[in-house]
Amino acid sequence: FLNYFPDTRELSMIVDDWNETSRDVAEQYDKATFIPVADLFASGEKHLFADDHFHPSHQGYQLFARRILDYLTDQ
Repeated sequence: FLNYFPDTRELSMIVDDWNETSRDVAEQYDKATFIPVADLFASGEKHLFADDHFHPSHQGYQLFARRILDYLTDQ
């Protein structure tokens, strides 16, 4: 969103709200963990996104995987 709609604050608000709600839901369950990933894409680096400019690219999914592994091995 950052690269294609830099002046549309509502998009960031939607993503932030989604993350906050997800965190709140995960906190209601003992065996659930919210793993933040939005910060991984905050730079807006285009190589982290697929051709649709929305979903992660292979490199973006590698960042996801590393973050998940970090959370699983820290628990």
